[in-house]
Amino acid sequence: MMTRNTTEKLKNIYQAEISAMESYTLALGKIRKKPERDHLEKLKNDHTSAANTFRKQLSDSDKGIPQSSGPWGTLAKTVIGTAKLFGEKPILLALKEGEEHWLKQYQAILKEDIDASIKSIIRQKLIPQQKRHIESIDQMLNPGDF
Repeated sequence: MMTRNTTEKLKNIYQAEISAMESYTLALGKIRKKPERDHLEKLKNDHTSAANTFRKQLSDSDKGIPQSSGPWGTLAKTVIGTAKLFGEKPILLALKEGEEHWLKQYQAILKEDIDASIKSIIRQKLIPQQKRHIESIDQMLNPGDF
């Protein structure tokens, strides 16, 4: 049985992953270049996979699944929506900032009192994924690297 703290963290992470999916969808509406679009699609798919992992954890625990991305989604939509007004580079910078923020959040969650199985997912899947995403966005921001 999951602790209350673990359940709350799972819900928060799930909403963050949904928010990331929404952010990448918004970004894909503006980014037109083929290599960048392909990279962004892959990053979005990674977040979809992570969200599905946490959705399953929440449904298995019978603790209820959030129906939206919550406050993280609202913030992400505002940031990406504003960045869209200024072109591709601000969009990529906003996505990178989100990835960096959640890398720090995941690292902090590892220090909390939550179930070991969730820590394992964060340590083995999410942290490496966040690092790869940051590197990928850095490459997009430096087109000479493509």
